[in-house]
Amino acid sequence: MNEPKPSFDDVRDLLLTDVAIRIQLSPTLHRLAVERMETLADWLDREDSPLAGRVQLLYPQGSMAVNATIASCRERDEFDIDVIAQLLLPPGTAPQTVLDLLYKAIKGERGSRYYSMTKRNTRCVTIKYAEMHLDVTPAELLVDRDPRTSFIFHHRPEEPHLPGRRVLANPFGFADWFNTITPRDVAYSEFFEKRAREADPLLAKVADTEEVPDQIPAFLKPPAVVALQLIKRNRNIQYENRAGRRPPSVMLAKLIAESGSATGRPFAELLYQSRRLLKLLEAYHRQGALIHVVNPRCEEDVFTDRWPADLSEQDVYTKDMRFFVAQLERLEHTADLETIAEVFSRLFGESPTKAVIGEFADRVGDSIAKGRFRSGPGSGRADLAASSIITASTVSVPASSRSAPHHTFYGSRQ
Repeated sequence: MNEPKPSFDDVRDLLLTDVAIRIQLSPTLHRLAVERMETLADWLDREDSPLAGRVQLLYPQGSMAVNATIASCRERDEFDIDVIAQLLLPPGTAPQTVLDLLYKAIKGERGSRYYSMTKRNTRCVTIKYAEMHLDVTPAELLVDRDPRTSFIFHHRPEEPHLPGRRVLANPFGFADWFNTITPRDVAYSEFFEKRAREADPLLAKVADTEEVPDQIPAFLKPPAVVALQLIKRNRNIQYENRAGRRPPSVMLAKLIAESGSATGRPFAELLYQSRRLLKLLEAYHRQGALIHVVNPRCEEDVFTDRWPADLSEQDVYTKDMRFFVAQLERLEHTADLETIAEVFSRLFGESPTKAVIGEFADRVGDSIAKGRFRSGPGSGRADLAASSIITASTVSVPASSRSAPHHTFYGSRQ
């Protein structure tokens, strides 16, 4: 006898899922990112490229590889896409030389496609588009290590007199580990997919013809991945106007994945993961020690090698997480829409919150007006059967709250 599928009729779950959909990389932009990676592979292998014949493989790393890419800014949808460029290099090539070669190969001659879009950074070269940027990290494969263990290269362009260094890393191995231990919750994946299709009318037409083999659609997510996206979104908002580095996404991904997906429900999962993360940060705070997180597939690959620089930098994010958890706990026993609007706006930004709350008010307005919408203290349940008659302005975002799977790899042309 089949057990009935769990329903997701908690207002907090519905609205949190809709916020996650708002801030994630849409299927349209996901396909565009894939196309741009393929175009870049061809460009790097062009006849007059300094890297012609030396690009073995381009493949996604970081958020793109674990389906956790989000809009990086508060008011505009800009996405960070991280790419590894696996190169064939002469033995002992200096880090500065590798990064400069990649920069020149991408930038090209004046007037070429990437010339005005390219920036050389400490470990990668960035190509900046209007709605996303690709961070391309050069890597040299170590054939005698676990699959895809590689050297990446560290050299600050503003310090040309310093030699730089090689850094062991295995982003492929980490993404495989992450996707293995954060399996999909079928009921929640179906619910998330349904909400995503409702939010993007084009999705219903294109999702079944996804051309990227073995890449799960971006909207089919385990609850822990949705929690990761929302925690990253809050981090981005907090650090948008701060100097210095922010807590690395890969560190957050590792800590959330190993906490396990304990609930299968969006709000409860976010609260669970946030409390676990805060508990860990506070333990390091009490010990007066810096957090240390490594790649489970490569112990030499230290995710916290550049953040935190000191205890004060770590304490800033610990305080952020205390605020984050405290705000979520305000919603633990209520589904009052005004309170949700205030909390979500503080944590995830006014723009996605206002849109989500407004659309929700439109959908359930008739139920509220006729007394068929059931929510309140102690319960987040909602009867969403009826259509709507009230407007989005019925529930506004308070002004006071305006705050502060498997993987797909892309080789070059043969």
